Amino acid sequence: MSSSPKETLSRPPRVLFSSLSAAKHLILNNRIYNIENFSHPGGPVILSQALKRRCAWELFVSHHRTDIVENYEDYLPENAFVGYLQEERLLKVDLDHEKRVKDELRNPGTSANQEMVQNCSTAGALSPAQYKLQMEGKYQHVYSSFYATLKKRVEHHLSKSNKSHRDQPLMYLKAFLSLLVYIFLYVLLYFSHTVRESMLLTVMLAIGWGWSTANIGMNIMHDGNHGAFSNRWYLNSLTGYSFDFMGGSSFVWRMIHTNGHHVNTNVEEKDPDIHTNEPHFRRIRDSQKWHFWYWFQPFYLPIMYSTLIFEFAFRDFAAMILGAWGGTIFQEVSLTEWIVFLLVKLWYVGYQFVVPRVIIGLSWSHIALVYCLCSMVGSEILVCMFQVNHVTDKAEMTHCDEDTFEVPHDWASFQIRGSTDFAPGSWFWNHFSGGLNHQIEHHLFPSMSHVHYPAIQPIVEQTCEEFGVPYRYYDTFWDALRGHFRVLWRLSCRPSSGSSIASSGGDLNLTSQKAKFNDKISKRESHPDS
Repeated sequence: MSSSPKETLSRPPRVLFSSLSAAKHLILNNRIYNIENFSHPGGPVILSQALKRRCAWELFVSHHRTDIVENYEDYLPENAFVGYLQEERLLKVDLDHEKRVKDELRNPGTSANQEMVQNCSTAGALSPAQYKLQMEGKYQHVYSSFYATLKKRVEHHLSKSNKSHRDQPLMYLKAFLSLLVYIFLYVLLYFSHTVRESMLLTVMLAIGWGWSTANIGMNIMHDGNHGAFSNRWYLNSLTGYSFDFMGGSSFVWRMIHTNGHHVNTNVEEKDPDIHTNEPHFRRIRDSQKWHFWYWFQPFYLPIMYSTLIFEFAFRDFAAMILGAWGGTIFQEVSLTEWIVFLLVKLWYVGYQFVVPRVIIGLSWSHIALVYCLCSMVGSEILVCMFQVNHVTDKAEMTHCDEDTFEVPHDWASFQIRGSTDFAPGSWFWNHFSGGLNHQIEHHLFPSMSHVHYPAIQPIVEQTCEEFGVPYRYYDTFWDALRGHFRVLWRLSCRPSSGSSIASSGGDLNLTSQKAKFNDKISKRESHPDS
């Protein structure tokens, strides 16, 4: 563990979360640093999404090498340390505890004072020694011995093979070919007279264009927005913006996917990817209240999966305006982000609709056919790749502890418990899915190029076995897809009256837990854990 900052006070300085600035304060291991003048090698985009976030430590550990994690203060500006995080809700009890500690020092051995100190400590107040324990607890919860061992083994493998985490020539080739195919199909569909005159060719090429759309999302955008494409931050930003080129928003995606889903994988109270309002059109968790339409979800959900790309057009605007989605609070949206967001949306509308209609003069029916087929095929591929990783009969759903609002497993362990691989080690599926078939490896090493995943998969599986962490996978994609539909089918059935989950109100114990969680959340500051 990195050594603590030099402390000249008898009690470490405490800083309220609400007093932090989203422009300069970084929370690492419950320590606050002012990095206003710090230039991150990963670029301003990667750094900005972690500022004033309680989940910054999780992001930091999963995106950096072990030598940086264990000595991270050596890489920060001198005198950057500000103090330790002090939650507002613990401030009063903390000050009461300090008073009682002083009373205990004046009157040592007084049983009343000792009892008060013990009670106050249990309630959450922190003495200097307890601050140290709190820091070590956060440090070990994320950077556990299991995760540290695994990261060092993988890093040793790459070092021995003389391979970099990023900047792989194969990735540049894939990016070039993927964009070339996408543009080529666009030109054929809208500019080729031969294609326009043949309904069969139009349909076949539109389906191919849909695959090409999904391919860019999985193979270019995904690595770029995780900082896994290149060691040059501007190339990561550029490839990340390929999502905007396809009609989405890389800013919204980073907030929801990286800060939300990756930090809280399959945690029912926190993961935006499994967040559902009540009522909802799908039931993917036992804790959801049952409605009669869930009987039919195995039949209508595959059709609804084809609407994902259409959804982006509406969801992104709503998410930008609200500054949140699925329970994940966004960083403050800057004027630059708004300008980029609106410009790329106009660009998307321009090349998808204005150019074919106004410049080429195609009919609306032809444009609608091509656009709908492309979007539906692309959506179906993307959703299927996502669902077979986390919503299956082998992936666990995790709950937060009722009192601490934390997950009872170490961070790396619940990442693995909430994910499943399919066709591990497969060269074809690794490239077709952009590494999504190695979902466990991706969640543990999100800033590593996905071309490495087949090679490190045996290392991950072996280390999991040694530490007793369940490593679950399906032999093929089709097995994983069946695992997903088994979940949909099981949860489509109405729970029996004697089960713990009744259609009248769901799990009563879980309902009471959620009520407490919601009460805690309502008392927290404007930027909760994502």
